[in-house]
Amino acid sequence: MDANGPTTDIGSGASRAAAQAGPTPSERRRAAAERPLGKLARFLLSWLAAFLLIVTLFAEFGQQLTAMSPQVRALAMSGVLVVAMNFLVAPAITRLLSRLSGPGAPRARDRAR
Repeated sequence: MDANGPTTDIGSGASRAAAQAGPTPSERRRAAAERPLGKLARFLLSWLAAFLLIVTLFAEFGQQLTAMSPQVRALAMSGVLVVAMNFLVAPAITRLLSRLSGPGAPRARDRAR
């Protein structure tokens, strides 16, 4: 029985169970082969984004940053970098890499199941 009432499709339970069973062995092998390249791409894109973010921050706020003590400057820079990387850059990189990996590649949300 689902939200719309009793179902008459006898095979729906089996297909639901098969869908929840996870990826097939061939899908797991393909995903495992793609992981090192994906990890390298994610690492390089993250490093590049962090570098460009720090360069931009220094270019825009260099005068204000040099007026701060080194501890406050480090706190401000690390705070901005961590927030920007976690909430802006990492999701963007994840979306970019999932689009580049193609339609047949398993998505991160599919692998977690």
